[in-house]
Amino acid sequence: MAANAALQRESAERQGMAQDMLEVSDREQRRIGQDLHDGLGQLLAGMAFLSQALATKLARHGMREMAEATQLVQLANQAMTWGRELVCGLSPIEVEGEGFLPALQLLATQTEWAY
Repeated sequence: MAANAALQRESAERQGMAQDMLEVSDREQRRIGQDLHDGLGQLLAGMAFLSQALATKLARHGMREMAEATQLVQLANQAMTWGRELVCGLSPIEVEGEGFLPALQLLATQTEWAY
């Protein structure tokens, strides 16, 4: 009986440790996703806006380089799309785990990336 109880305790302890490891991994993935959004995402958005402004100015003056500036805009937008998809993969929306409000905040962040 004592050996069986010890095995059950050990099994429960291992399951708890495994759950803790999964939670740490999930938190780290979310942190990385948020860091990507807050840092890289904002830089890429700024780059896209500045590139668009440059392309508009170049087009207004009839300069050939406008096509290259337009390519910069397209590349920045592609990078933002890729980053958004990466962040969504790292931080999927989960209503059950943390509750409705954090899930809604994450959805707002993901929508901000999209538009």
